[in-house]
Order: sequence, then C-alpha cells, then structure tokens
Amino acid sequence: MSKAKRNIIQFTYDVEEFIEYIQEEMANKSFNDFALDKKSIGYIERQLEKIGEAITQIQKLDKDILTKIYNNKSYWEGIKGVRNRLIHEYWGTSIQMIYEISVDEMDELLDYIKQIRELEKSQIS
Repeated sequence: MSKAKRNIIQFTYDVEEFIEYIQEEMANKSFNDFALDKKSIGYIERQLEKIGEAITQIQKLDKDILTKIYNNKSYWEGIKGVRNRLIHEYWGTSIQMIYEISVDEMDELLDYIKQIRELEKSQIS
C-alpha cells in the first residue's frame, strides 16, 4: 500500500492543527501544573515532534520557502532540533523548555505557517 504524497499546503494545515492542540492544552496552565502532569507533558512533546517533522517535510519539498517568510535559518533549524532532541535525546530535554516553547512561541510560528500557506497558494494560482 503506497502513501499519498502530501504537499506544502497540507503540511501547513497539519502544523496549524498541532499548534491549536498545544494552545488548548496549555491554556491557563501554570508551569507547576504542567510539570506535575506527565500526560500533558507527553502530549505536548508529541505535538512538538509532529510540528518539527512537518517543517522538515515542507523544507524537503521546497528548500527555500521557509526563509522566504522568515529569513532566519536558525529559527527553522531550532524547530527541527526540538523534534530531534525530543525523539533522540529525551533525557536531555527540560520540562521548562517544553513549557516555554508551548506558551511563548506558538503564536509566532502559527503566523509564519499561515504566511507559508498563502505564499504556496499564490504560486499555485
């Protein structure tokens, strides 16, 4: 059975969905509440992993599209790096870092993802 090929627009919708899941889970959650909730930590980690993988796939489809929207390679590498760290070095990932990313950085990423989608749509039209 072959997997259907996904495109950049589909990946941007995926990222938007994962961000919404994170924002719903983290709404009004203090760091202390988060740090004591192992299920929530695991859930957020998984969403961050999926975001990093989607960003990787977007970049594979168009190596320049990310930096057309936000010309900071280290920003995009950081997102992929979080994914890699969560998957491969989970013992070295701090709960504080996961919390801060989830609370402080999702709105900015969502804005960039929507811009990527619009750019991609404009190039198809």
